[in-house]
Amino acid sequence: MRIERLHRLKKLGALFYRSLTWKNISLLLLSIALTVTEKYVGAEIPEICGEADKRREVGLYKRAVIVIAAMKLLELSSHETANYIGFFAYASLAYNFKLKLFAMFMETDLDYHINRSGPETTGYLIRAGTYFYKLVEAVMEKLIPTILQLCFTIPKLKKYGSKEVNIFLGLVSAFVLVTCLFVEFRTVYVKRRSRHSDKALAGATETFENYEAIMLYCNQEREKQKYRLREKKFYSLNKRVELITSAMKHIQQLFFVANILVFAYGKPKEDIKQGDDKRSLLPLITYLSTLFEQLTTMGSFYYTLMTSLANLDVSVEIEEQCAHGPDNYRRRRSGY
Repeated sequence: MRIERLHRLKKLGALFYRSLTWKNISLLLLSIALTVTEKYVGAEIPEICGEADKRREVGLYKRAVIVIAAMKLLELSSHETANYIGFFAYASLAYNFKLKLFAMFMETDLDYHINRSGPETTGYLIRAGTYFYKLVEAVMEKLIPTILQLCFTIPKLKKYGSKEVNIFLGLVSAFVLVTCLFVEFRTVYVKRRSRHSDKALAGATETFENYEAIMLYCNQEREKQKYRLREKKFYSLNKRVELITSAMKHIQQLFFVANILVFAYGKPKEDIKQGDDKRSLLPLITYLSTLFEQLTTMGSFYYTLMTSLANLDVSVEIEEQCAHGPDNYRRRRSGY
């Protein structure tokens, strides 16, 4: 299953590459540069705040506050501008992707279209563009910012001890793995809930469409019972989804607290007695809070990745047909 996902991801990477234009590349690079600025500035602010508290002159203190405010403004504006520019890049990429996909549909054998209805193919074409957009958006707004946040936070945490940083990296890896496992487990019940919701909707629709016959045979009580059972099943599945989500969030918080203990509990006794604030708790908690807030988006990213791969499977199939059928392509182009 995982090998199949990797194969799909590789094929989608090839389609993504073919959908790129210089305009898209420029917009994506600009968006990434702004995200780098946002994460770098955000990682520097806690340290500068700590330095500002040490100022004993009013002028220096106020100057430091102005610098902090300017940096925060730069961080926020970089974030918003990156998202704004990213929107145009994702939309343009999805547009190019749909054009490429439509062109590939036009190069497939007639047998492929005989076995599929027109509305089915059209529906897939629209859905593929949407999920391709979501996948690129998830990579740019969740995966890349998380990697950057880690890259800028780890150097800040090294002053709390290199041994502690190694434990921290192990806990972060476990955090991401556990989150992905919970997402996979939750997705199973989300799909079941969705299927059951569709069945319940179809059942209720059928009941109202045949209401005259139901009244004629006095089957109202039976229909009420059927509806009650359908809703009870949906309610049960919904509870499981929420329970899994809640458990995942609780475990994520435990990882966060565990990292605070790893860095703070091991503070040397000499530093505590002498009042050394090089390993101050306030910047530590700020660094970890920001990082783990970003890390929680990995669950959303992984869910988007799974659903996108599932909904873009036909594009992989079409791409393989076009890759393995160059002779048919040449014959059609030459008119034979």
